[in-house]
Amino acid sequence: PRRRGADGAAPMVPASTVLTLLGFCASVLFIVFVCSRLVCALT
Repeated sequence: PRRRGADGAAPMVPASTVLTLLGFCASVLFIVFVCSRLVCALT
């Protein structure tokens, strides 16, 4: 039996949308990481 929503996301999500979201999250995490390193270096 197939359970809807078992994967936590919508069942029919285009791969391009997933890649775009992953890239956006990665860039945000990278910026936060760099900023935290700069703050730690400056203090």
